[in-house]
Amino acid sequence: MNLYHEEFAQGVKDLIGLYKQGNNIFEMKGGNLFPTNNSQKIWRYSKAPGHVHFTDGTHTFSFKGDLTDMDSDLEKVEDIPLPDLFNHSTAHGKAQVHRSDPGSMYFTIQEGHNNPTYTLKHMGDSKWKAILKARKVKDKLKEPITPPNVNLEAVKEGMEKELQTFMKEAGGGLPGFFNQALGRGLQTTANLPTDIMGAVGRIGGPIVGPVNDPLNEPMGDWGLHGLESGAIGAGAGGLYHLLKRNLLNTKQENATEDAEGGKLGKRMLLPGLAMAGTNMAVRSALPNFVNDSSLKPFPN
Repeated sequence: MNLYHEEFAQGVKDLIGLYKQGNNIFEMKGGNLFPTNNSQKIWRYSKAPGHVHFTDGTHTFSFKGDLTDMDSDLEKVEDIPLPDLFNHSTAHGKAQVHRSDPGSMYFTIQEGHNNPTYTLKHMGDSKWKAILKARKVKDKLKEPITPPNVNLEAVKEGMEKELQTFMKEAGGGLPGFFNQALGRGLQTTANLPTDIMGAVGRIGGPIVGPVNDPLNEPMGDWGLHGLESGAIGAGAGGLYHLLKRNLLNTKQENATEDAEGGKLGKRMLLPGLAMAGTNMAVRSALPNFVNDSSLKPFPN
């Protein structure tokens, strides 16, 4: 009788490990036990409604039940002969076994599209459970996203209608479309300076003057709105100063600014004066422009 000490010791170690995990190898009823593998192996699987079988090429492992999209309860049954593994199967192929021991198996079914991964774990007697691994986040991100309660066909139809209207207005098909788009871009660029001036001039709201001269803003209100604009400009300059010193400047650049007396006052004063002056100039010279934001020097 040959006694292989290393194999025997490893077997005892496996038994103790399984016992600590709550698995009693002597309670695993119904056929062959999984081998202990710590490296990846390629097995074969075969399944039909109500049954699933595995083989490592030498032994077979048969279960009653189905592998589903949720955790599945299986029952270990008598293993079918290896030559009969694929008889009456509705699906079969490779099973990528990542690791296994007599009480569990971690594997991936290579179906070609979903490739689900399970942990098959002994629960007692002939009862086993196949626990489906949650799909990875990056796999979820690959799926097309359909916003809830949104009729995508209606959105598509509306976009196509708007495009047709826009091209019809262009009066020249695709060349006209690009010409109009270019024209609108140039128009927006040309109106940008006055849009900025108008936004500054509208700080304080619309101009409300006397009944006999409604566009003649009282001096007190005119000066007050100028101060409001100046305060906004100074605050923006102070924020720029903090961002520049803490995010943009190097320590050497900050030291140079400190040696020159600092830049905070200048960075707050200049935009403050510019905002105040622009506000008062626009409100006094262009009251209609302040009260009507639709007015443009280059209208449609």
